Amino acid sequence: MKKLKVLVVEDEMIQSLYLKKTLIALDCEVVSCVTTGKEAIRSAINYQPDLITMDIQLNDEIDGIDATHEIQKVINIPVVYITGNTDYLHTERLQRTRYLELLPKPASRGQISETLETFKSAYSSIERKAVAVS
Repeated sequence: MKKLKVLVVEDEMIQSLYLKKTLIALDCEVVSCVTTGKEAIRSAINYQPDLITMDIQLNDEIDGIDATHEIQKVINIPVVYITGNTDYLHTERLQRTRYLELLPKPASRGQISETLETFKSAYSSIERKAVAVS
């Protein structure tokens, strides 16, 4: 199987570096690390990764949940939320997106590895179609 292409969306530099190093160690290709919702949308459409790790609180007016909505209007890319925002308001909003997992920060290497294995086992059945934009 080819390496999974992953887009990391995280506004905390230390967490972003940790995710990047962990994903590379787990044999993934990190296509980009971005810190804002706008960059997340642009990068997801440009790189078309297999998977996105998404923080909820980002460095602009577009949070991770809204960025996920915008991305998934255009292309079906699965998302794993890795966030410190696990309160009811946020979890209720993210239920309206197509996501694989919600991992609390800091996510351990074991949690990330297990999530990737779950994704890989279902990977061949996931259909990623570009959505017609009118």
